[in-house]
Amino acid sequence: MMINPKSYRTQFENASLDELLSERDRIIQFMHDYENHKLPDEDYSIDPNPEVVYFSKMDYLTEICDLIKIRMRDDEFYYKSCRIIICRKIDEELSELDENEQKEFLERLKNDDKKFYEEFMEWKKNKKGL
Repeated sequence: MMINPKSYRTQFENASLDELLSERDRIIQFMHDYENHKLPDEDYSIDPNPEVVYFSKMDYLTEICDLIKIRMRDDEFYYKSCRIIICRKIDEELSELDENEQKEFLERLKNDDKKFYEEFMEWKKNKKGL
């Protein structure tokens, strides 16, 4: 028996981002297997049948993806993603400045926000190592 999507969602409301991503991947794997006729034969002899499960999992996937969006916005993952975007933008702006202007800009950044300056310099160091 399948549960309704809202009850399914309730089971995952306190899950970590990793747990949500894992559940999303599990659902997608089942859907791929169903679509490519790769489910075990015994899955076709149980109730509910794979078609019912497939369509229910579509609804579950919607709920899981919504929870992932919420968790990513609240999670440090989102914070880090935003910081990376800001670092890229600063790096882009710096590339248009001459060497003296770059030094002045970085010195102002260091004075205004030492923590972010250090994050930026670490990002820049790691970026060059790639």
